[in-house]
Amino acid sequence: MWMKAGRRLVVAACIVGLASISACNSSPPEATSPTGEVSTSAPSGVSEEELRAWVEAAQLSPDVVGADKPIDEQTGVIGWFGICNEDLTMPVQQVYGHYARWSGSVIDYLEHGVYAYDGRGTEMVAAVRAAAQQCESYDVTDAYATARNTIDGEYQLAKPSGIDAVYAVCELSESIAPEERVGEQGYRCSAVLSRGQLAATALVFGPSLESAQSKVETAASMVAPALVDAVPTM
Repeated sequence: MWMKAGRRLVVAACIVGLASISACNSSPPEATSPTGEVSTSAPSGVSEEELRAWVEAAQLSPDVVGADKPIDEQTGVIGWFGICNEDLTMPVQQVYGHYARWSGSVIDYLEHGVYAYDGRGTEMVAAVRAAAQQCESYDVTDAYATARNTIDGEYQLAKPSGIDAVYAVCELSESIAPEERVGEQGYRCSAVLSRGQLAATALVFGPSLESAQSKVETAASMVAPALVDAVPTM
C-alpha cells in the first residue's frame, strides 16, 4: 500500500508558536547520485526483511527527541512530498518506510522518516536536491489553512561521519488563506541523509530562518548516528 507522509500545517505552527490561538484550539486532521558519494552498503544481496529491520533500527528513540512517543506514525511504502508537493523521481524503488511526527523537548516539532530502497539511498538525496532546484514556490493546504512555501535556498550541512550524502534546504512558509491568517510567516528546513540503501529525512519549523536552520542542524545530529548504527558496513 502506498501512503503519503502528510503535512499538518496548523499542528506544526501551533507547536512552534506561529499560529493563532483559535487555530491551535482546533483538533488536528488526521536522478543520478551526486559525484563523489560512496555507498557503504551494496545495492544487492540484502533481503527485504533485513532492510525493514534496518529502517526500524534507525528510528529515533523517545529519549533522544525528549518525548514519550510520536504524535503519529506511518509504515509501509510511503510517498515523500516534502518539497514542491511532488513525489520524488528516482531510478530506485522504495521497499519500506517508517515516518513519525514528534513534539519533544529537544526539538519542539520534527517530522522524521527512514526509507529503504532496492538501490542506494543517495538517489533520494539527489532527487530531493533536484526537486528543490526546479521549484521556486508552491502551495500546501490542510483542513485549516493554505500556505505558500518559497524556496530560500540550500543550507550547507556538514556531512556526518559514516553518512554517504547529505542535503538540506530551507523555505519561507506564508499563510495565504483563510483571511484571518493571511501574512503569518515561518520557516521550515528539510534535511535528507543517506547510508547504504537507506535514506532518512528530517523536517523542522521555526519562527525565523536562523531558528529553523539551528533546528535542522540539531535534527541531523540526531538522525545521523541512528542511521549509521542501523546500517552495517558491507
